[in-house]
Amino acid sequence: MKVLLVAKLNTGNTYFDSLYNELAKKNIEVIANENDFWDNNKNFDIIHVHFLENIFNWNIKDITNDDFKRLKFRLEVLKKTKTKIIITRHNIYPYNLHDKILIQKIYNLFYRYTNAMIHLGNYSISEFKKNNEQYNNTLEHTVIKHGNYLNLNNNISKATARSLLNISNDRFVFLNFGTFRNLKERNLILEAFKKLNKSKKTLLTSSWEIEGSKKTVYSKIRRRIINIDSKYALNNTFVSNDNIQTYLNAADVLVVPRLKTLNSGLVYLGLSFGKIIVAPAIGNITEVIEQTNNVLFDPSNSKSLVSAMEKAVSLKGTNLDYQNMVYARDHCSWGDIAQAHVDVYNKIEAILNDT
Repeated sequence: MKVLLVAKLNTGNTYFDSLYNELAKKNIEVIANENDFWDNNKNFDIIHVHFLENIFNWNIKDITNDDFKRLKFRLEVLKKTKTKIIITRHNIYPYNLHDKILIQKIYNLFYRYTNAMIHLGNYSISEFKKNNEQYNNTLEHTVIKHGNYLNLNNNISKATARSLLNISNDRFVFLNFGTFRNLKERNLILEAFKKLNKSKKTLLTSSWEIEGSKKTVYSKIRRRIINIDSKYALNNTFVSNDNIQTYLNAADVLVVPRLKTLNSGLVYLGLSFGKIIVAPAIGNITEVIEQTNNVLFDPSNSKSLVSAMEKAVSLKGTNLDYQNMVYARDHCSWGDIAQAHVDVYNKIEAILNDT
């Protein structure tokens, strides 16, 4: 079986690298490439897409009706060659939509030619079936968990990590890792942190600017002024995979301040580093946070986040941090996840070959 994984490797997030490396150990031929999706000279038994944005080189803002026509033609070619198409549903739609109507049109077009959909949680299946009834009899649905990040470096102590970030060892550190998608996310965690009744607390961020926004002098000055207070360590820097451990190991609690999302790899990053996690009760996130006994909050209510952060403080000293790491190891293993993918590939091959 020859499988095209429509993805680019070595881009920072190790999700695709881990999946590809484990699939390559199975009894299939797997190729990871974004551009091969369009190549009529290359034949595959299965094409596995993760983000539809991938096939357009992530240039969402530049997508036009011509791209829609081009995609439709390509999907017709793949159908005639009996190539099976599978998509993993990482999002409902891209969060930074430029032309919502056109993007929805492209997604619906792709779903018409898709044979199977992999979900990262059960919520995703029910949400899709509820809002896309026209595909209920044409798509095979399967849940496969998001993989762990245990392949990342994790060999420095909390004291060393804090020393590197100029945070004293007596602080209770809440971490927001990665970029804020919008100003509301940043304001949510800032306001909740201010209201949190906890002595010697510190809010640590790896990024301060809003994703996709231009850096401004005002924003830079504001961050510096806030950082004068020892309660804040608001960094704004690129963090390499080798240095992710610095931020995670410096933290007591990982806060995921997403307001609207289907999935978040940050949850699995926190589990992999044994962090207590505070995350929004939305999408597939609810399922994994409940399974691991971490803390949920209502993203529409800032008081809910304050209460969740207070609860996270009370959990410090329990063995939840260790349990989280064990969950990541035992339930999010990339070897098991790759095998689950191969099972889906084989199932779709068998079903369609019998028709």
